[in-house]
Amino acid sequence: MLTYSIDTDSWSVPLQHPPDSPEMISRHAACLSDDKKTLFVSGGFNNNIKDEPTDNLYCFDFKSGDWSKKKFINRFDHFIFNAEDEIWSFGGLSQEMNHVVRISNFNLKSGVTGELNFSNLPKLHGNPFSGASASHCYLQISNTKILDILVPAEYTQDSEAVKPMIGYFDLTTLKYTYLISGSTFKPLVSYIWKHCFIYEDHLCMLGYPTSDSSEGAEQYKLSYLLRIPLTLLGLSEPAFQNSTNDDLMLSNFYKMYFSSEFTDFEIFGLNGDRLTGQEDETMDEDADEANKSEPIEVHKLVLMVRWPYFKKLYESGMTESQTNKMFIHEPVYLVKMLVDFLYTNTVKENISIETITKLLSLSEMYQITDLKSLLLARIYSEGFICESILTIWETSLYINDPILRMNSENFIFRNWGRIVRTEEFKDLSKEHMIQLFENLGEGSQIVAEKSSNSSFENLNFNNRNYESPVAKRQRISNEILSDDGGSSTSEVTTPVPGHPLTPTSHAPDGLRFMLEHQGSTLSHHSEAPRDDARWW
Repeated sequence: MLTYSIDTDSWSVPLQHPPDSPEMISRHAACLSDDKKTLFVSGGFNNNIKDEPTDNLYCFDFKSGDWSKKKFINRFDHFIFNAEDEIWSFGGLSQEMNHVVRISNFNLKSGVTGELNFSNLPKLHGNPFSGASASHCYLQISNTKILDILVPAEYTQDSEAVKPMIGYFDLTTLKYTYLISGSTFKPLVSYIWKHCFIYEDHLCMLGYPTSDSSEGAEQYKLSYLLRIPLTLLGLSEPAFQNSTNDDLMLSNFYKMYFSSEFTDFEIFGLNGDRLTGQEDETMDEDADEANKSEPIEVHKLVLMVRWPYFKKLYESGMTESQTNKMFIHEPVYLVKMLVDFLYTNTVKENISIETITKLLSLSEMYQITDLKSLLLARIYSEGFICESILTIWETSLYINDPILRMNSENFIFRNWGRIVRTEEFKDLSKEHMIQLFENLGEGSQIVAEKSSNSSFENLNFNNRNYESPVAKRQRISNEILSDDGGSSTSEVTTPVPGHPLTPTSHAPDGLRFMLEHQGSTLSHHSEAPRDDARWW
């Protein structure tokens, strides 16, 4: 083992004491303890015994130079990290060259090894060394959250190949949450990302563009950097890291805040639940003044430490710093939740998605990134449902979050038949409805999956025998108007005048009209699309 000193730019061999020092091993995993005083080395191949990966877990004490050895798991090309008294292992390959989906942990005090299985993990298929395969990159965000980046090994046009994606493990709730899909997020699918790391609260990825052509070694230089703020993934760690001292200090301040002791600043909100910040209309200051709430008594010191926006406002010498009063023209119950977060670093568990999205808008408006990250994590963790997805989508527009917008649009288009039946869809403004449709690709179409409730076994209009919507509408009318009520054998090839969205009043069950526009084909179903209709 060698150590490298950044200060002196030199390598050295640390003092080591046998007999438990490891022999030469490769393709192992390593990590440091929380206090950076111990090195852990797990698995890998022993160069003298290459038949199977070793199950040794070596522990090296930097201060004493002593090695100790324990038994853990047979694994190589995996990832480990230390959280308190446990070593966790993710991914890697087994002796049979299979991708490992189980998560293993080792308790350093009891010596007990355990395993966890997550049912919704992304699957890797095929030979792990084939060009169409992919690999995981794991990054530790905290003691309970591990970021998982799935990246293809090489570029391929195979539609069945594994697509890149980003998700994370939550070891507290034992849930895996998907964050970004490469099939719709162009920065992921347009490059091969070889190295990932966390820097300045950003996920950073190094790679090169995907290409069919052979451009020599220049193509494979890691000359492209992708930076994704962890806040947008709901993974940003708060400024207060929840240490014992931080918790104690916040707890003491919250007690004084709760009892209004030693407060020296007042914050006012608005009575009611109208979120004014998202509205285009000019704010009526007189009406807001009449609707001002009772004051929320707070401590300037806490707000200045926890809230950069407040610190800038107070240091600027504005009216608020002279009167020790601040009027936030938003519902007081949201302002109260915002203040509670500044004192407790948490948000209540039993709040509705509507409240979460309103508070998310407020966190963006008043630049509280810790709160924004926590609320995004709550949204992703709880998952999307049809009844509230449009509220989330509209919020993503307001806070200008491209990842939340992309994920919510993907869910909307995959569940279109159900979305259009919700009250949210009926209340959607004309501008937002147009914007939602504009986000569809030029080749988009509505298709219906096979269902026993429909007379159409397969709705697929991308074939050589495709009949134009206008021609089909005329043919159906001719069939219905024929004397015997049967099918007409005449074939209509000329366009029928009229608006392209005019529904056919006597169309067969399941079909009302179809729309052709710039090469796109949209088939529309009676009243609304079937429940299983999706955008593609």
